[in-house]
Amino acid sequence: MIASIIAMSSGPFFWNSFPGLGPIEVGLMQSVLIITAVFMAVIGVLPLLGGIYSVQRRKWGFALAGSIIAIFGTFLLGILATVFIALSKDEFEQ
Repeated sequence: MIASIIAMSSGPFFWNSFPGLGPIEVGLMQSVLIITAVFMAVIGVLPLLGGIYSVQRRKWGFALAGSIIAIFGTFLLGILATVFIALSKDEFEQ
């Protein structure tokens, strides 16, 4: 996404590559890509925090939430993480 945003910022060089695109359309596409990149970064941080809590065996709810969100990134590993976190609930400090 970052490479796409940079490519679109090259101005007329990018616009001339795609007939029918002007500065307004490119600006709109850049805005959508930036919003999507920020959303993906936030979604990427939550499984990381859940993994940290699961290794420390603290805050079972955060660990479970992180593993559920990880399903959207890597389906099989997210499912396995969710199952293992759910089965090990008794090992966590509340």
